[in-house]
Amino acid sequence: MFKLFTNNRGNSSIHFDNYNFRYFRTNKSSGDIVWRCVQKTCNVTIITNNEKTVLIRSNIKDHQHDEDNDEQKKELQKIRTAIKRKAIENVYEKPIKIIRKELSSTY
Repeated sequence: MFKLFTNNRGNSSIHFDNYNFRYFRTNKSSGDIVWRCVQKTCNVTIITNNEKTVLIRSNIKDHQHDEDNDEQKKELQKIRTAIKRKAIENVYEKPIKIIRKELSSTY
């Protein structure tokens, strides 16, 4: 099973089988969405339906790097993304206040 999340830049990404994938393109004929591994040197792709609910195909075994197993790194990415999103929503709030709120709610 895969999990959708928002990356640091605010774009949709997928976490599947301990690897992260970014949006690559939409197939014009079928409407399926192609996702590419976030490592630039890796050519692995997965394909989901256009509702992002069903995994259609993947070549997950062909990765040219190790898995993304670092839980601390994943947690930091979630916190960073939440802080950036709140900073965009609350333009008039001081950045340090947003950071402190997010850190206190997380830990």
